[in-house]
Amino acid sequence: MSGYRQHCNAVHIQPPWPARPHQHAFTEDHSTHGGSDTGQDAPDDTLQGSYYIPHPILDGSPCDAAGNFLNGDHPPIPDHPTNDTWEPFTSCGHFELADFIFRWNQMSGKQVDELMQVLGSFKEFKGRPPFSSDRHVHHTIDTISSSAVPWQSLTLRHAASKNLPPGPSVTPWKHTEYEVWYRDPRKLVRNQLANPEFTDNIDYSARQVFGEQGQCVWSDFMTGNWAWNRSNTLAKDPDCDGAMLVPIILSSDKTTVSVATGQNDFYPLYILRVIFITMPVALTRSLRAS
Repeated sequence: MSGYRQHCNAVHIQPPWPARPHQHAFTEDHSTHGGSDTGQDAPDDTLQGSYYIPHPILDGSPCDAAGNFLNGDHPPIPDHPTNDTWEPFTSCGHFELADFIFRWNQMSGKQVDELMQVLGSFKEFKGRPPFSSDRHVHHTIDTISSSAVPWQSLTLRHAASKNLPPGPSVTPWKHTEYEVWYRDPRKLVRNQLANPEFTDNIDYSARQVFGEQGQCVWSDFMTGNWAWNRSNTLAKDPDCDGAMLVPIILSSDKTTVSVATGQNDFYPLYILRVIFITMPVALTRSLRAS
């Protein structure tokens, strides 16, 4: 452990993340919940300590693909691919060799090429090793199908660009064609919700939190007035009974792709994953969720 890390651990001690309040065992009378559109409901004076009240209608009740509600002890629906084979590998051994080279041993390109030449010299392979080269190994790995959402592209330009006169009287951007690369936002959010690492760390509903003195407590997005009031609005639709509120907040920045010129050629737009996923988990597992 480095001296810097030892210093941080010894001097700058991080306080533990506060324990989550317990759920208030309220009666499920939809007419008594939801409050007004001005903020939180009144706290319950009969309770001791901090507690929270989840939204009684938009509560993210478990259901199957057809929307039929499931009981609490129903096992999750298995997420298996329809074509459960070793593709793009020819066999289990073919896959395990690539896994050993790429993940376990992390061979250099030269070593992989030499290994394939050695394997090709065995009469069992008849001069045709499992992979022709290091590049072939990586290409095969890259073609593995997964739940990743594919990239798509489109081009945009000013609606009247064809009719605009040339010359300095028109700003250059109106004559420029822009390429947009994107991934389906709906599928991205579905992948986040389907990630088993987040199973026990998702806010399946908006909630009202009250402290030990009965005061309202706002700690994250799903405890705020907007999430609760929006749930009240959606709850007026009978089809939303048991649904889950999934707010999406976007973030953008300017990424400089050329150090030499300093031109900002890409303007990424991100979907933040921390809206319905509790903060500590979102921070520590953000890379694995993408």
